[in-house]
Amino acid sequence: MTNFIQNIVDEKAISLLGKEKITQLLSSVQDLDKELASFGESEMKQLISCLRNKICELAK
Repeated sequence: MTNFIQNIVDEKAISLLGKEKITQLLSSVQDLDKELASFGESEMKQLISCLRNKICELAK
């Protein structure tokens, strides 16, 4: 799980979002953990890309 989170959230995103939004994001990711276990590699890559885009949107 930690590696998954690190793939999505880098230090720059953390500094842009702030602690509260990162806490909300991590909570959401943890809630999805069981569902993510059934994802294939392609689906995971799409999800990571989508989450990176959302993080950038939130940081603006």
